[in-house]
Amino acid sequence: MVPFANLKVSVGGKDNILEGVADSIHMLHDAIASDAARPKTEDIEHSFENFHSSRIIGRIIIDCPAFAVTLWENALEGKCKLWADGHSSKVVAAFLESPSPNVRCLAKSELQPLIDSGMLKIPDHKAVEK
Repeated sequence: MVPFANLKVSVGGKDNILEGVADSIHMLHDAIASDAARPKTEDIEHSFENFHSSRIIGRIIIDCPAFAVTLWENALEGKCKLWADGHSSKVVAAFLESPSPNVRCLAKSELQPLIDSGMLKIPDHKAVEK
C-alpha cells in the first residue's frame, strides 16, 4: 500500500498553491492509481479495503478531479462491482459525490446500475448534518 502524504499535498494544496510541484503531484496520483490497480487478493489488504486509505482516496477523488480521472482510468473502470461493498464502497461512491460534473459523468453509467440494485449506497449528507 502506498503511504499517503498530507492530503492537501496530494490535491495540490489549498487553492492549488502547490501548482509549481505539479509533476510531483501527478507522480503521487499515478503511484496511488498504480497501487489501486493491483488485483484484490486475500493475503494483502488492498488500499481500497483499508479503513483509512479508502477514506483518504475518496476524499482526494472529491477534491481533485485530475486524480479521479487517473484513478478511474487505471484502477476502477469496469471493476466497480468488485469494489461496491465494504470500505471500498467509499472510494466508488466518491465519484458520484464529486462536485465536478465531469467526474460524476465519467462513472455514472457504471455506478447507476449498482445504485439501482441496492448494491452501492450513496451517503445522505443532509441526514448526517442534522
